[in-house]
Amino acid sequence: MSLPRPKKKNLIIFIAVGVLTVIIGGRYVINSFNVVETDDAYIEGRIHNIALKISGTVKAVNVEDNQKVKTGDLLVEIEPVDYELKVSEAKASLDMQGRI
Repeated sequence: MSLPRPKKKNLIIFIAVGVLTVIIGGRYVINSFNVVETDDAYIEGRIHNIALKISGTVKAVNVEDNQKVKTGDLLVEIEPVDYELKVSEAKASLDMQGRI
């Protein structure tokens, strides 16, 4: 026994709406896993200060924000020109003292 025409059409529309609702709802749920939300805008993190043993002009920074580093990794390069000049001056001073 077949359903009368109007009931069959309503059933097809109901099923189509149900399938679309499941697809759209599923996409929303899957996409919501990739979004981080917060009500108080507080993010927990650790900040570590880096103190140099010498002063000077920074030549290069070898790390990016939030990059993981290990002990011994080169983080910053200092311009050697200032120190090369001081070494030259110290050598010249020693040479002058040796001549006197």
